[in-house]
Amino acid sequence: MSSRLFVYGTLMPGCSRWPALNKYVIGPPRPDRIGGVLLDTGSGYPGLVSPGAGGLVPGWLVTLEITALYTALRNLDAIEGTDRGVYRRITITTLAGQTCWTYEFLHREPTMTRITSGWPGAPGTYRKPTESATSLRVHEPSSNGRTRRVALRGPRG
Repeated sequence: MSSRLFVYGTLMPGCSRWPALNKYVIGPPRPDRIGGVLLDTGSGYPGLVSPGAGGLVPGWLVTLEITALYTALRNLDAIEGTDRGVYRRITITTLAGQTCWTYEFLHREPTMTRITSGWPGAPGTYRKPTESATSLRVHEPSSNGRTRRVALRGPRG
C-alpha cells in the first residue's frame, strides 16, 4: 500500500483542507503532475475526471506517516465523501513515476468547466503571495512533536 498521496485541490498546501491533511504528512510536499482532466465543480472545489488521460493536472505529492496511514486515509475518505459517492480513492502514477493515491470525482456534469492551468495553489498557478502560499508547517515525527516551516517551491520553467 502506498504512503503517498497526490493532491490537486482543496487538500493542497495553503488551501482550505490542508490542515486536515498536514497532521499526517512527513517531509515537504513535492510538485508533480498526473494525467487527467480537472473540472471546476462550481461548489468551491475541483474534480479530477478521466484519470491518467486527457491532459496534465498539477498538484503536490505528499508522503503520509506510515504509522498513521490507515487513520489518515479513513479521515480523508470521509472528507472527500467516498461513502456518499462524491469521490473515490484510486491509485495512479505521477509524471515523475511515483505510484500514489488520489481522488477521482464521480459526478461529471455538462455545465462544469475544464480547468487547464490547475486549481489555485497548484505548482505553477497564480496565487496572491501570502505566507500560507509560500511556506507551511510540516510535522516532524519525533518524541516532542515539533513542527518546522518549509518553503514551497513549484516547478521551474
